[in-house]
Amino acid sequence: MSVSDHGTKYSSNGQNYSDDGGDTELSNLFDDVGRNIQQIIRKTGLMQKLINQRTTLENETFERLQSEQKNANKLIKDTSLQFQILDNLQTTDFETARQKSIQQEKLKQNFSDALRNFQKVQKPTKTIHLRTQMLFSRKIHQ
Repeated sequence: MSVSDHGTKYSSNGQNYSDDGGDTELSNLFDDVGRNIQQIIRKTGLMQKLINQRTTLENETFERLQSEQKNANKLIKDTSLQFQILDNLQTTDFETARQKSIQQEKLKQNFSDALRNFQKVQKPTKTIHLRTQMLFSRKIHQ
């Protein structure tokens, strides 16, 4: 975040925003947050699908599961930052401010639901990781 003569500048996930950017910038930020939430939901679904395949995963499948989990964690971090940016963006028009508030609350609820589902999927991932490590350890020592 930096301050210039034209307001505060924000950057998240390779995108730049400013608090004086107007409706287009606000709309772009809402779109980015919505896309991130959808990606988190898709990655969580894929992780659940990989977990459901079996209680211990082949190394390649487990690596994919870990990669999806890492990518989802980055999206969660980026989206949290984007919500902070949204909180700081100023709107002068009452109607725009009202719409921003409504849209932001809806996105926050969707994000919260996506986080809750992601956390549910993470728990069995840890168990599978331990089982997979034990299985590979046994194979190596045989």
